[in-house]
Amino acid sequence: MPLDRHGYYGMSSVGFGLVFGICALAYVSGTLIGQRLLQRLGVAAALGIGCAFLAVGGIAMVLALAVGFDRPLGIIIPSMIYMAGVGQAMPQAMAGALMPFSKGAGAASSLLGFTQMVFSASVGVAVGIAMGSTAWPMALFLCACGIAAALTHALSRRIRAAGPTW
Repeated sequence: MPLDRHGYYGMSSVGFGLVFGICALAYVSGTLIGQRLLQRLGVAAALGIGCAFLAVGGIAMVLALAVGFDRPLGIIIPSMIYMAGVGQAMPQAMAGALMPFSKGAGAASSLLGFTQMVFSASVGVAVGIAMGSTAWPMALFLCACGIAAALTHALSRRIRAAGPTW
């Protein structure tokens, strides 16, 4: 759907703010769900469920656009699923990434946060420039990242099962 006097998809700035808030709420909900899953299932399983949400959200957005459902709900609902997955997966992934660096956890955490912010800002700029009047660049990027996260989790199962090597 092209740009109009109300912005993308006919949404006003207030409407966009509400959608942004809804997606933030989905993220917070994902962190709460992830915390419960972590307690019941452990880090690997909780991370796997979060990665599955990432893949489902990205694929759902691509499918919505592919079938011509380029309406606000075709973007918002998959975004909510994706953001819930980010909320579930991110804390577990960060904890797992920092485990080998107990003596230098502060420095490792800083490097991880810096890398995450640089990557996010770079991708945000690139997707924003590519977006034009279509959501395809965002949908394709979210889909690729969601699938990559789910595949990485699935393919690293043997490495996790072997235990730490440090």
